[in-house]
Amino acid sequence: MSPWGAPLLLVLLLAPAGAEPPEALAEELARAAWAGDVARAARLLDRGASPGTRTARGSTPLGVACQAGRREVAALLLDRGAPVDGRGADGWTPLMQASAAGELEVVALLLERGARLDLRTPTGMSALDAARVAGHLGVVRALLRAGARDADRPARASAGPSAAGRPARPDEGIGR
Repeated sequence: MSPWGAPLLLVLLLAPAGAEPPEALAEELARAAWAGDVARAARLLDRGASPGTRTARGSTPLGVACQAGRREVAALLLDRGAPVDGRGADGWTPLMQASAAGELEVVALLLERGARLDLRTPTGMSALDAARVAGHLGVVRALLRAGARDADRPARASAGPSAAGRPARPDEGIGR
């Protein structure tokens, strides 16, 4: 038997029947989040999908739901333990994604759940900057009322996000 044979056999024996790899569940959960399918997202979470995991492309299910404006799915993911400030591989938080997309109801939910206003992307962009660059004045007002402040230095949107200051669509490659 190979050196990995015994541990692998043990893992296979202890894994629940029909258990899916975590990566597959993460991708399915992100697709459900993008589609706004609360029932499917709940079933996937019940089957063991982690609400705080990342897809192969680095998106979090919560970030996907927030960018797509899926408030109900976002609430479910938060209720099931998704970190409110969990960053995708691009460094964007769910609040930044919802702000860039102009999703005022989702922004309000995230603020109610304690999303931090002071976080920045690796390029220096905040949720307030993302809303401003994208021209979402309602979101800008909501963030300012919640205590967001302008930084001492302007945000740089040259690396990472698109020219509009938004991250790439998190559903690219999902289900295609």
